[in-house]
Amino acid sequence: MKNNFLEIKTKMKYSLEQIWEMKNNELETILGDFFNDEQKMKTRVSIKLYEENKLNNNDSNIINNNYQNYYKIMKKSESLKEGLNKLTLKLKPNLNVAIELYNSNNSKKWMEYYKKYDKTIELISIAKNKPQLIELDKWLWNDLKNDVHNRSEYYLTKEELSNIMKWKLMRGKFRPLQKMVDENSSEFIKLCTNNAFNILEDNWKNALKELMKLKGIGVATASIILSVFCPNHFPFMSDEVIESVHDGKKYYTNSVYFSIQSKLENKKNELNNNGKKWNLEMLEKSLWVSSNLNYH
Repeated sequence: MKNNFLEIKTKMKYSLEQIWEMKNNELETILGDFFNDEQKMKTRVSIKLYEENKLNNNDSNIINNNYQNYYKIMKKSESLKEGLNKLTLKLKPNLNVAIELYNSNNSKKWMEYYKKYDKTIELISIAKNKPQLIELDKWLWNDLKNDVHNRSEYYLTKEELSNIMKWKLMRGKFRPLQKMVDENSSEFIKLCTNNAFNILEDNWKNALKELMKLKGIGVATASIILSVFCPNHFPFMSDEVIESVHDGKKYYTNSVYFSIQSKLENKKNELNNNGKKWNLEMLEKSLWVSSNLNYH
């Protein structure tokens, strides 16, 4: 199959819906009998994505490697829009944009992505059918820190820890962690989080380890807590940050987080030399948005 989707689209004189519903023999008359069933499936998926501006001419390898899964997703979806939204969560063709952004010291460019964060959260919530993500995101970054600081002792409640995990799984990839996190007792959550907050300024690496004593809390989730309470020095270890900043394989380990934190600290200093005031929470959000440009 030719990989130039623009050429295929130009030759087509049918609507998106007509192409999708065509039987193989009908599609064959348009594309030529040299197309086998596998290629026809790829063509249907790629044309859908291309005409909805979800795919460009350089992303043919994405379809070629994953078309079967994408095809199943589309067929199981109740509507064209739902199917395309589900596919954009899997495609991530804009990872190169995030990598390019990380390598840039253009503060204005970083800010353009950062300003789109709230809108991207809204679009992700629609695509995933998770309307509560919008409120959880506002609560996490605007209210949680104040709630904790209003207590005589600094700690997280069972509900707060549960909501942090809910936010993480809604904004990113689903993982079977919610049940494990919710099995922690209120007392143990208070103990571990209080210990972590007490040593955060003096020994943040040990604070991270304290948080990871909780069931279901790995380094990525623990990093959310560090970023909320000390955004100037700690980023959330999101998949997009690992993929755009870390040079090696995508491991969720303390050493990988230490490396990412150090690199983004350096990036923050580089950007702040241009007169802006950046922190690591802002850098993570900018990279996350740039890697999810499908929604704009």
